[in-house]
Amino acid sequence: MSKIPNWSQRTYRVGQKIPGGNECATREHLDRLCFEYVVRGVTCGIREADGYRARGQYCRVEVTATNVIDMPREPQFGGLVHDKAGREYTDEFQIIDGRDGSLNPGLTARAHVYFDMPPGVRPAKLTMRLGYGRSSSGRTVLLDG
Repeated sequence: MSKIPNWSQRTYRVGQKIPGGNECATREHLDRLCFEYVVRGVTCGIREADGYRARGQYCRVEVTATNVIDMPREPQFGGLVHDKAGREYTDEFQIIDGRDGSLNPGLTARAHVYFDMPPGVRPAKLTMRLGYGRSSSGRTVLLDG
């Protein structure tokens, strides 16, 4: 039986591949993950998106997920961002490639995850929730250069 790696102890940066989706693990392969995620960037100052109006401003985090296994699986997008002062913000909503559901092997989905934040405040880091169970702890991504 293989050991479960602790990917959550590592800090990632924008543009790096992030392993996630532990629901593909088997008894023999506990380290098997379904997806490679990549945080592509952050855009702030958005007043309205998908019919929703921000109380402050929306900061949009763009994320892609590529299915790296041999069967369809549903990627998970979302999490929390923290500003430089350490305040925590939850995601308000997500827009995923115009559709939800399973992603076939080898395909990539793009998501925009929106966070409502005070004007002028930018997220410094993102904690992504990727998977279920013991190895579902968040992956930290530094967002502020």
